[in-house]
Amino acid sequence: MYDYLILGNGYCGSRLIKKIKNARITSRIPESSEQIYFDLNDKDSWSSLPEAKIVIWTFACKNQENELLFYEYLLKKSQQIIIYSTSSVYKHEFDNQVITESTPLKLDNPRLIAEERLRKLGANIFTLSGIFGPQRDPKNWLLKGLIKNPQKTVNLIHVDDIITLTLELADLSLSSRRINLCSGVSDSWSKLAAHYAYRFPDELKEDTILRKTVKSEVLETLLGKNHSFLRATDFSSLS
Repeated sequence: MYDYLILGNGYCGSRLIKKIKNARITSRIPESSEQIYFDLNDKDSWSSLPEAKIVIWTFACKNQENELLFYEYLLKKSQQIIIYSTSSVYKHEFDNQVITESTPLKLDNPRLIAEERLRKLGANIFTLSGIFGPQRDPKNWLLKGLIKNPQKTVNLIHVDDIITLTLELADLSLSSRRINLCSGVSDSWSKLAAHYAYRFPDELKEDTILRKTVKSEVLETLLGKNHSFLRATDFSSLS
């Protein structure tokens, strides 16, 4: 039996596998013998998954019926299942709102519906903020013109923090928890732009926006310590 099975070879999954010795990772298009072919919509691929103490489900739930069937299948092959989520499943209702695990959820959101169904069956849901790290520099979002309002806030978490927190929390053998993996500090794009010496276009229109800060009420209690988060503004280059 493996210690970990990582479902998905994306940005987080491909870095998780490098930090864990006794683990396997899946891919819809395996690039090497180290990867196992798996596609949620291909039930024949499920049988190729090995037993593992902990499964980390890195791709988004879509509220499909086969997700429930697959989860029930995983329960026969694992002891704990962790699913990555996004802070967008929380209701953001007013400016400068602080989002925590107690914040009401968007109960009509398909992803949230799927996650809650699995959480009630024992899955742990780890909610992630905006992910940055090597080859994923916030500066590029500015250069591509993706940010239209400099006053907009972003809640960032470095991929290394996600990995560290995921492994530490997995060791606690939790069940049916929703936990925000976040620093509790939001950055304004105007501050990040100044850090990167980027100037927003003069004609850019600053529409009224709702800002938010994502925090965790439970991380410190669960881990018994404060995690020292990496910050976007600590890096002049992430490439």
